[in-house]
Amino acid sequence: MQAKRLIPNSYLRWRHGRGFGIHSPFAYNFICLTLRERLPYYAYPALREELRRTGADMSNHDLGLIFRIVTRFMPESVAIFGDNNADVERTAVKAVSEHIVFSPEAPFVIVNGDFDRAASHLESLFGHAFIAIFPKGDDASTSLLRRTLAALDYGMSFRNRKGFAILAALPHLPRQDFDVRF
Repeated sequence: MQAKRLIPNSYLRWRHGRGFGIHSPFAYNFICLTLRERLPYYAYPALREELRRTGADMSNHDLGLIFRIVTRFMPESVAIFGDNNADVERTAVKAVSEHIVFSPEAPFVIVNGDFDRAASHLESLFGHAFIAIFPKGDDASTSLLRRTLAALDYGMSFRNRKGFAILAALPHLPRQDFDVRF
């Protein structure tokens, strides 16, 4: 028989989402200043217009979140796997900087489909620093995230109940998982 949890998951998610109980400076700053940022960024109106124009299957919140994460890490190149929302994701990345290059070998990865190619690319990054964003929480995406997390000895993952997940596989970070409301 399974023991009852004394503290419900929803309370822990709420608590971590506000930075309480998080001892890593990286995780605290990432959660409080990137994931849960509520102030508007300069590119939000253009991103909302792009969503309306394309009719993409993505919320304003999720697209803004991708924009904030790219802004936080400022990668030189980005790989996008999947065709579902690739155009609006490219728009969000280009809104950060026109100098960001799209390359299938990039260490900054957005996975929104084409999971077999994404899996082989992520495996090639093991042992190196990389950031992976999983905007959708379907079974294939969740399975790929679990396999990737199981193979890593370092880095942090940040997930919410809506299926959005971010993996910061940076060698200087300890292996930790955070269930956060964002």
